[in-house]
Amino acid sequence: MSLIAYVAGASLPAGPLITVATLLLALLLPQTAMAKVDIVTTVGDLAAVAKEVGGEHVSVELLASPQQDPHFVDAKPSFVRDVAKADLLIVNGMSLEAGWLPALVESSRNAKVQIGADGYFDASEHIARKGVPQGEISRAQGDVHPEGNPHYTLEPRQMARVALALGKRLAKLDPDHAKAYKTQAKAFAKKGLQTAKYWKKQFESLPKQCRNVVVYHEAWVYLTDWLSLNVVLPIEPKPGVPPNPKHVAKVFKTMKSEEVPVVIQMEYYPNSNTEMITKKTGAYLLIVQGQTREDQDYFSRVNKMAGELYSAVKARCE
Repeated sequence: MSLIAYVAGASLPAGPLITVATLLLALLLPQTAMAKVDIVTTVGDLAAVAKEVGGEHVSVELLASPQQDPHFVDAKPSFVRDVAKADLLIVNGMSLEAGWLPALVESSRNAKVQIGADGYFDASEHIARKGVPQGEISRAQGDVHPEGNPHYTLEPRQMARVALALGKRLAKLDPDHAKAYKTQAKAFAKKGLQTAKYWKKQFESLPKQCRNVVVYHEAWVYLTDWLSLNVVLPIEPKPGVPPNPKHVAKVFKTMKSEEVPVVIQMEYYPNSNTEMITKKTGAYLLIVQGQTREDQDYFSRVNKMAGELYSAVKARCE
């Protein structure tokens, strides 16, 4: 008797029944084993964490290019398709993606990843927030985020928190692999704390007066708190407001008087002013990649950034 006849309900002797049942299991098991949790992330650092915590049981799609300013992303039609098929959407939060993500989520019509659903994971809900503004907020203050500074992914201690929370969320969505997610999350968190401790110790070994820095945009509060650095002032007069000649002159004068060794800037910001300032002051201009690249792991990105910063500060203090 054929398999079609069996599925249609015809009777079979006991022997063939076992054979057919075994065949059906053989056909179904590979499909089950290949099923993965489809994750979509907004920024590269979170994509890198998702890959390490999820391991072989997830597939990860990144929306914003790691070289883009995540505040301003041109939403492509393909983004809607990516979000529409996602089991889990991981966002930076704290209004970082406010200008482009909400419309994508709504247009996707994917109930699993709407705000409040288990498939919507706001990583910022699991960190210790810094830079939360006090009092009333207005556009006159520049690009101020009411929930606090959203650039927490620069600090491995914050990402350790995110990894642990993500492990729990994945375990809830995919309980068959819960143990693997939680184990991988703990391993990431442990490495994050070890990395943070190592670099903190390196920077604190430098004289305090050598740890003054100037930044282009106020994106560095998590990193500077972690590495015991002091931001003398930003090159932007207000967050998101391009520097004017008067403020650039103030920066130049302050850097000379304070003997600031390094200027830190994300790769996606214009560098004509910072190049001019560092050339005249002799400070080192450190251009930092905005997010983890798709072929890179998170700790390679963080160690590269911290190592280059440490070398630049130390070289100009000796």
